[in-house]
Amino acid sequence: MDLKTFVQNRVAKIQELYPNQLWRHVPSDQNPAHLVSRGVDPEELLQQNLWFNGPTFFSGDDYPNRTINCREKLDEYNSELKNCVNEQIENFQSVLNIHVRGKFKGINKVAGPLTTKEFEKAETYLVKKVQEQEFSSDINHLKTVHIELVSDLTSQAFIAALKRFMARRGKCEKLFSDNGKNFVGASNEIKKLLEIVRKPDEKLANYLAAEEIEWKFIPARSPNFGGLWEAAIKSSKYHLKRVVNGINLTYEELLTVTVQIEGILNSRPLCPLSNNDDDFQVLTPAHFLINRSLNSLEEPNLTKCKESNLKKWQKITKIVQLMWKFWSRNYLNRLQQRGKWMFEKNNVKIGDLVLIIEENLPTYKWALGRIVELYYGEDKKVRFVKIKTQYSTCKRAISKICVLPMEDP
Repeated sequence: MDLKTFVQNRVAKIQELYPNQLWRHVPSDQNPAHLVSRGVDPEELLQQNLWFNGPTFFSGDDYPNRTINCREKLDEYNSELKNCVNEQIENFQSVLNIHVRGKFKGINKVAGPLTTKEFEKAETYLVKKVQEQEFSSDINHLKTVHIELVSDLTSQAFIAALKRFMARRGKCEKLFSDNGKNFVGASNEIKKLLEIVRKPDEKLANYLAAEEIEWKFIPARSPNFGGLWEAAIKSSKYHLKRVVNGINLTYEELLTVTVQIEGILNSRPLCPLSNNDDDFQVLTPAHFLINRSLNSLEEPNLTKCKESNLKKWQKITKIVQLMWKFWSRNYLNRLQQRGKWMFEKNNVKIGDLVLIIEENLPTYKWALGRIVELYYGEDKKVRFVKIKTQYSTCKRAISKICVLPMEDP
């Protein structure tokens, strides 16, 4: 029976409420309900026999028969829905394809091959996720140097420096600091600011975390409790005092010097980027900040020039170059220590990344190389090694090389 959708729904509802009843169809012209629903005058309604007695076939057995044309029975097919997923993705390229499509599920579908930019974003995201999962403990130990110059030692100046730091490096969960009076005062001010942040005014949320920063102080006048950051402070303050002593610098000039010193400390080698013998690049703290090593502008060597012959900004360049000279010499001297009687050191190994000492060259021009062969003495200690550089190979005594840190940066 071909019925309209509304009628089909009503019939289905009636059959659901009264399933054991025999139902017949009443044509529209014999349906008394239509008299009221479609409108009729009261005088005319009183004269309607259909309204009071119903259809005429109710009083007899001559119900109207209507032919119902049934559709042919269709063949029935049973189907089963299964999830077809590979147990293991074959290659990294497949992961990139999946991730790129997954990231853009909420936007309009675009036909065509994936773009280079989409692959780069997907690869960067996947590498970050793998690093967070597999090297979570290593990530917690990463450290770089950030130097801020303040105009005075007040709490307000320190809060301004903290805001600049968070704007450039992001917010931090824990903040360890010295127990100076300006830091203690700043801690109290920060707590007041955080109370304001928790209220409807959210403007300060860009500078401070939504949760209160865990502020920890070391004992007063006890820099040894500082550990890592105090070591970085020592590296910068010790040499900065030596090269700036007696020179009057403006705020802008001193800021330039401190930022360049920050770049020097963040360029220190931590470990090789890979174990490939043909790869001479090293991992530095700068890689965690800008994803590559820091490269400064090449400038002439001014360390031996008299200050009276230099212009103002050339003097700044000389200060930075002297800082690099003293710091690199100190750093490389530590790497060259070979205590024979005080304590035993491990032998160098094949594959170690080293700097080749050249007495007649400045330290920044020493060549990088990898040890490819070892030569032992009678005491089974390595006495000299064969080194492969980017352009050639050479042999050097171990006293003429600086082994870069491999395991404990």
